[in-house]
Amino acid sequence: MSDIPTEEKLAQFIQLVLTKLVRIIQVTIPLITRFSSENPTAFIILTLIVLAFIVLRIIRNIYTIVRRLVFLSLIIFLLLLYVRGFDTVIMFDLPFLYKLILNGQDLETVMVKWGSYLSRTSIHSSHFLYNFCKVRLQELWQSQQQQ
Repeated sequence: MSDIPTEEKLAQFIQLVLTKLVRIIQVTIPLITRFSSENPTAFIILTLIVLAFIVLRIIRNIYTIVRRLVFLSLIIFLLLLYVRGFDTVIMFDLPFLYKLILNGQDLETVMVKWGSYLSRTSIHSSHFLYNFCKVRLQELWQSQQQQ
């Protein structure tokens, strides 16, 4: 095995990759410039194709994220309907959540207040589930704040 520590190997690898990347860019920029001046129509068409591809990929990714969020919201809503009943969810829980969201507080505060409300008003008063969700949400929030 080599005597070089892993961090130094990683630094050397990153330096090598960046050096090669700079050399590739130094070669391709003049080639692209020359191609665009010699064939402006083809360059514009190729550029539009690449941009259209990128935009479509972004739209597809956004659609996937929204679809997953809607699916997750539907699962949570159905779970609430099952646990708390249709009347309670429609008449009390959702309006309270709506008021919390309109107050303009951050997501952590809204989720903690709504979870506390659900725990207080629940038939079984499931403090275990509330405390578990509260701890997980706080951990998630702190990890997001550190990034």
